[in-house]
Parts: sequence; C-alpha cells; structure tokens
Amino acid sequence: MFVYVSPSVKDMLGYNETELIGKNVHFASSPEDVPMIQDEIQHSLQPGYKVSSDNEYRMRHASGEWHLVVSKGTRVVDKM
Repeated sequence: MFVYVSPSVKDMLGYNETELIGKNVHFASSPEDVPMIQDEIQHSLQPGYKVSSDNEYRMRHASGEWHLVVSKGTRVVDKM
C-alpha cells in the first residue's frame, strides 16, 4: 500500500499523491508482473535483506499508457 509518493513517481506515472495514498501497489501494475512484484516484496521482508537487484515491470500511466519501470528497493526498519 502506498503510504508516501515521491515527486518522481508523480512525474513518471502521472498520478497525484491523493490518487495513490492508501492504494495497493498493484492497482497500476500489469497483471502479468504482479507475482514478480509480490515475490520481491516478500524477499525484502526476510532477515538480512539489504538492497534488491534492479526490477523491471510495467505500470499503467494515468493516461492509460503502459510504461516500463525499473525500481530498486531498500528496507527501512523502525526499531521502536
């Protein structure tokens, strides 16, 4: 679920922050790419995870066009 939307995401996909906050990350993802995205999210939750490899997947722009997106994630842990 989107809890923060960077300006670069807005520039890349054409959605404003209020259109994304609270939405599932898969709402604009290509259905064929959802299993890969879910696998990467699960992998990022494992102990010892640092930084993923680059991941390529398709996302639907607000205009309806599909864009190829390359992402790299970093896990941030709150040690409360």
